[in-house]
Formats: sequence, C-alpha cells, structure tokens
Amino acid sequence: KSYFDRNSGQREAIGGGIEAMRGIYQSIRMAEGKKMVVNVDVSHTCFWNKLSFPMIVNQLSGHMDLDTLPVSWRDRRTGKTNNKFLTMRRLKKNDFYVAHKNRSKQETERVWKVHDILDQSSRDFTFTPFLREENREGAPINLVDYYQQKYNIFLQWPDLPVVQCTKKKIVFPMEVCNMMPGQRYPYKLNDQQTSKMIKFAVQPPDHRLQAIQAGTKMMGWDKDPVLNHYSLRINAEPITTKARILNPPTLQFKQSTFAPGTKGRWDLRNKKFLMPNEAPLRCWGVAVLTDPSSAQRSGTPNQGQVTAFVQSFIQAYKGHGGIVDNTNPLIQPPQSDPAKCAELLFYGVGNKHNARPQLLIFILPNTSPDNYLRIKKSCDCRYGSFTQCVQGAQVIKNNPQYHSNVLMKVNAKLGGTTARVAMPSPSGHFGRPTMIIGADVSHGAPGIHAPSYAAMTVSMDKYAARYAAGVQTNGYRVEMISTRNLRDMLVPLFRHWTANVSGGRFPDHVYYFRDGVSEGQFLNVIKYEVADIKEIWNEMIVPKAGEKPHEVSFGTLLLVIVR
Repeated sequence: KSYFDRNSGQREAIGGGIEAMRGIYQSIRMAEGKKMVVNVDVSHTCFWNKLSFPMIVNQLSGHMDLDTLPVSWRDRRTGKTNNKFLTMRRLKKNDFYVAHKNRSKQETERVWKVHDILDQSSRDFTFTPFLREENREGAPINLVDYYQQKYNIFLQWPDLPVVQCTKKKIVFPMEVCNMMPGQRYPYKLNDQQTSKMIKFAVQPPDHRLQAIQAGTKMMGWDKDPVLNHYSLRINAEPITTKARILNPPTLQFKQSTFAPGTKGRWDLRNKKFLMPNEAPLRCWGVAVLTDPSSAQRSGTPNQGQVTAFVQSFIQAYKGHGGIVDNTNPLIQPPQSDPAKCAELLFYGVGNKHNARPQLLIFILPNTSPDNYLRIKKSCDCRYGSFTQCVQGAQVIKNNPQYHSNVLMKVNAKLGGTTARVAMPSPSGHFGRPTMIIGADVSHGAPGIHAPSYAAMTVSMDKYAARYAAGVQTNGYRVEMISTRNLRDMLVPLFRHWTANVSGGRFPDHVYYFRDGVSEGQFLNVIKYEVADIKEIWNEMIVPKAGEKPHEVSFGTLLLVIVR
C-alpha cells in the first residue's frame, strides 16, 4: 500500500485543479536466506487540490476567465450542454464541504459527497423549502433568492451548475462547495500534466534514499500497536549489497563514435547518421497552424521565418548525411482547423509531385495536445502519411540543436537510423541469430469504458537497433495478450525478420521483454503468452529437404519481466 501526508510538503500543483504528491510504498516480501523483508520505495500519485469547485472546474476545462465560466458550459445557439459540462462531472463521488459567510461552524465542518452535477444553474433551480418554525412548506424559490434571504449573501456566479449530494434532495450552488483534501484523481492526465508529473517524480538517487528514510520514520514501525502486540521488530536501516556501476555504452555513428557518459543528452554536432533515409526526400511539404482563440500570434511564425526554418532544416539534414532532392517544398498558407490543414497539405503535396507524400511537417502555435492529436489521427488513420510536428516558437528561434533533435525522429520515419551501440565485432553483440520482442498492454483511465490495447515490437536488424511494431485491441482491462492478437501481430513480424534479417534462418535466441505485469501475473505470462509464442513459431517452421520435423524447433527463449 501507499501512504501520503499532505502536510509533508512533498507535493506540487500540476494544473487542472490537480496536485502531485510524493508518498511511501511498503510491502512484505520473501527474501534470499529464508527471511522476510519490507520493501519500501517512494510512490507518486495525483490528488484533487484543496480548492473551490469553480476554481477546479476553471482549471480542469482550460478556461481562461473565471467570470465567463458560468456561461461557457452551454452552447449559445442550441442551449445544450457541451464538453465543459462533461468535464465538470468529474467532480462526482468526491467529498466536499460548504463554506460561506453566516454559516455555522458545525455546518461548515460537515462533509458531503457529490452525487451529480445537474443540468441547471442556481438561477434556474427552484424548490419548495420546509419552514420548521411554522411546520409547513413555503413558497417555491430558486437558490439565488434562497441564499440571499437565509444567509444574506449574493451568489457571484449564479449561472454555474448546481451540485447534488448523495443525500437526496440536498443541493448546493457550485461556488460555495470546496474540495476536501487527500482525494485521489482517477482520470488520465493530459500531456502537460504528464510532463510536470514526470519532472516532479524524477529524483537523484541520494534524494530518493532520503525520501525513503523519511517515509519509514513517518510509518512509525516501532510504535505500531499491531507489530508490538506480536513482538515483531523491523530494522529501519536499508540492506546493503555489493554493486557496480555499469560503463555507459559508446554510440556508433556513420564515420565516428561518441561516448555520451552520463550527460543524458545528445550531441550531434559534426556527426552523420549511421543510416540516412532510404529514399531521397522529394515529396514533402510544410503547413502552419494558427490558434483562432488567441489574440496574440507570438507562437505563429510569418512566411519569412518559415522559409528560413525550412532552409536551415534542409542544410542540417544534409549535414547529418540525409538525402534531400527537393529543397523547395510546398509551404501551405496558415490554417486554423487542424483537420482541414492536414487535408490541404496532404493533397497539395501529393498533387504537386503526383506521388504519395513522404513527409508532412506541421508548425503548431502552442503545446496544446488537441491540435497534435487531431493532426496525428488524420494523417495516421486517414491518409497513412508520416508527419512531424514542431513548435512555432522553435521555428522562430531557428536553433541548430533543435533541428538535430527533430531530425533524429524524421530520419527514423524515413527509414534511417541515427546511431547504434558500438559493437565489438561486425556481427554485433549476438554471435548467433537473435530476436528481441517487446510487449505491453495499456488500459483506459478509470471511469472511461475504453478497450485495452496490446502492442508488440520486434527487432528488425542484427544489431537490435531498428524495430517494427503491431497493435490490437485486447478486450476490456485484460492484461494477458490473447492468442489471436499474438498471432495477428507476431506472424507478419516473424516472417519479415526471417526474410530480411537472418536470410531465411530462424533465431537461435529470442528475448521476450514483457512490461506492465504484476508479480501475481508472472506465471500467467509463462503459461499463456510464452506458450503461444512457441506454438506460433513452431507452426511457421517448415523443415528443409532432408530434415525431419523434430530436428527443427524453436530456439531458446528468455523471458524478461520489465517493472
């Protein structure tokens, strides 16, 4: 289990009314030497921030102005609720308290639970109050007038939706509701929140150890009544073991090697890619996407800046060994609709060269994930064309290092290879034909009824530096990859590997890296997935002339669980 203390200071707001919090995780495990150990590590989870409901909804929906939020959850033409209202309903099942002036301390300390966010505002919601002093029902009244008469307060945002509690017939104006702290945020984070979460979670090893030691003190094992009752003692000092620091590998480029050490960054100055693009870059184009909701266009480059960026981009690619035949690509006029922008660029480039586009570059006005996802969906699913998105602010800067970072992705999409680990011999690390397989299953966020997706990737060269992948839906929250999915994904990848990597020879060794499974599922991976892989492979093996069926079999398979 994981434990969190909001007062420890180990927390950080990541936007959207959410805060990331650092806590401690502990579990009891069997260890070598027939002894029990307590495994302790840091844990990171997102919680709702302790804010008023209007503040949370305003941040969650990405609305810029709190004063205009009350009228933004309905479509002005139809009067129907929109996506912002659906976002507000994420508040359901959360505990909250009500605070405003002239409310007693006892009433303020009471905790309520959200049952629903109603499709009515405080101005529209009317009810019949019960007058206890007179033991009768009063006249119908709306929430705005009720709060004015009973508490002498004027609601600041009477057009916000009403919050309904799990206790029947109890409703509150949204602006008087406040989130109780310490409630986990169960929904999927957007790209910006994920980036902030990663930055918050990453720690140097010594800081991580300090956080673990602080967590063990917070647990108070020596004062635990259950442990003391059974006379159990836990040594709070971490177990020490012998270890060694692995030397970082040397990278092999086309004409040189590079030892990055522990810098954690690429340095591509004066380096040529190991393998350039397979076909010369001829059929390609550039489009600029604008943000119609922004009055300022600081992130949108003008025509001259786009042209300068394209020419610098071409020179940088050639400097890294890329082959570019067309140095005057189509530059499409700015568009505000990402789907229309993708359509116009795809057909514009294709018609100009009478061929399918090799690469489409889109210049985005900001870091919002909406434009990115729409462009990727259109080009990947509808047009089947490689794309590369870049930030408008970086286009304006026109920095050579940014060109190199982007070109690593572009070169890979065009069939090239940036670099590989330097090999001790031309045959690579593997003395015998070896295949690397990676697999993972991703699930939809809690509360979202979306299918799980199984993805697999297989190495496509003798150095295990290039990979091809397959993806399939895998039922609803099913972790084990089904036999049918394994067959649909692996069979074409296996055939491509034997035909193009090993010259028709089957692998002697197969490494199967499986991510995302808990300890309780290890045996299921061996029982089902590994068995299916062996069965699929043996079905594909056809004995050559003079060989008996039992003389040709699946090679050695090593299962590696990645956690």
